[in-house]
Amino acid sequence: MLTVRHIGLFAGLLALAGCGSADPAVETPDTLQRELADTNVAGGDPAVAAALQAPLMSDPTLSQSANADTIRPPSQPDPDSVPADDPAPAATAADPAVASAPSPAACPDCAAVRRALTPVALAATQGPAIAACAARMRYSADWANRLPAGIALYPAAHVAEAAGTDEGGCRLRVARFISSAPVARLVDWYHATAGNGGWSPTHRADGDLHAVTGQRRGAVFTAYVTPRAGGGSDVALIASGG
Repeated sequence: MLTVRHIGLFAGLLALAGCGSADPAVETPDTLQRELADTNVAGGDPAVAAALQAPLMSDPTLSQSANADTIRPPSQPDPDSVPADDPAPAATAADPAVASAPSPAACPDCAAVRRALTPVALAATQGPAIAACAARMRYSADWANRLPAGIALYPAAHVAEAAGTDEGGCRLRVARFISSAPVARLVDWYHATAGNGGWSPTHRADGDLHAVTGQRRGAVFTAYVTPRAGGGSDVALIASGG
């Protein structure tokens, strides 16, 4: 007759036999993880223990959550980033909009323009009347689209900043933009465009700073163009009146 003692002894022998029959060389990721976790818990390091007790990424169903903290490309462009310059339209001799500008005259005001770091400071270099309106200027990219008729941003221009005002009898706009076109092409384009629009253009220069100025019925504009170190041009366009 089997007693409780016999049943317990029999169960112990079965367990011992099962342990002896296991192949110690065969271990799964789950068993390895449990062994490491048990060892670490015994060592008293809760941070490492928590990491070891997390699910292993060997499970195919968890592959989508692997490397969750790695840096990946954004799903869409950064709205505050500056896009790369697009290639400017090629100039052709048959296009009157890109006819060559005449040789430049001296530009006495160009030295002050070089030191003007903001649209307001640039407007202040244009004489007392325009300088008085400069204090009323407000910054907004929309001012770059509100230039006088016949004066516009060069094609494929990227606006860096713009400001303007229509307050107190002032009509003042300043726009700074970047173009992939070289200085000579921009000078030719603004000179020819102004001439075609009846602006009576002139071309002046001081070193690598070129200025194309036009006047028409009490309004005046000037495009200051300088080369960029990496290619292309920086342009500061100011217009008042009109």
